[in-house]
Amino acid sequence: MKRISVFPAALFIFLFSVLVQGCATKGKVVTVEDRAEKIIEIKDGAKFAVRDWEPVITKETVQLNPADGVTAERAPWGEKQEAGLLPAESTRVVKNKAFKPGEKLTFAISYLGLTAATAEVQVGDFVSLKGKKCYHVITKAKVVPLVSALVRVDDIVESFFDAGGLYSRRMIKSLREGNYENDVILEFNHASRSVKEIEKSGERNFKGLPDFCHDILSAFFFFRTQELEPGKDMVLPVYAEGKVNNLRVKILRKEKVRIPLGTYNAVVVAPLLDFESIFKQEGEVTIWLSDDERHIPLMMKSKVFVSSVSAKLIDAVIPE
Repeated sequence: MKRISVFPAALFIFLFSVLVQGCATKGKVVTVEDRAEKIIEIKDGAKFAVRDWEPVITKETVQLNPADGVTAERAPWGEKQEAGLLPAESTRVVKNKAFKPGEKLTFAISYLGLTAATAEVQVGDFVSLKGKKCYHVITKAKVVPLVSALVRVDDIVESFFDAGGLYSRRMIKSLREGNYENDVILEFNHASRSVKEIEKSGERNFKGLPDFCHDILSAFFFFRTQELEPGKDMVLPVYAEGKVNNLRVKILRKEKVRIPLGTYNAVVVAPLLDFESIFKQEGEVTIWLSDDERHIPLMMKSKVFVSSVSAKLIDAVIPE
């Protein structure tokens, strides 16, 4: 049965945590000095808790067989790939002036004019994952106490993506929405063009990833680093639900937007999702990003039922 959520799923941006009651109030923007670079090593075989279970992450065993390479007929993303061709991981370096470890953004999520949930997105310290330096983004979302008696939303999503190329290496998703629960770990192996899905019920392996494939969070952070010009759409390969999806983002226009923190120049974009990201998308989504090199998410609106859901930035910690 299809899951229907009162919250839209385009929160490939920002959905996540700090409990607030009532309507959103004006918060603050804090600029802090860059933190000293720290890299936390995550070893193969290390155990870590995902809610009430402890999966063990081991090295991916699927190897690319040149005789069984990805072909144009088998490629799910619609692009030709030469059999046996490995992705050029070492050749892609994305210039990033948009975000750094220490960034923390907090949002109020409102429905019918009332704050129903809060959300937080934080860029943690760098990690070393299988010898690769990665960004670590942690997102959390909870409904406010008055709403929690009616509906449960307690979601945690983490993404570990390559610090140089900004493509996904691991994603951990733990969703609690009403009676719906979903815990899954995605382990990306770009050398074998494969991804391993790890759940309580077991593991599944999928082949046929394109170069520099994303999870939904790494796709958003990569998007923030790009030049955003109205009329120039962008398409990113995103793995979700057992297949590679083409995430198309339309860059619509530039305009001023008012949020609890003040009035800002913004770039307006519309992601077109047809797959589960963090919540299931049920309507059109529009996102306002700051019109500067940081492209900070300022506001999101999505049409649902007879009204719309909005997420507005209410607090921000921004490294210099």
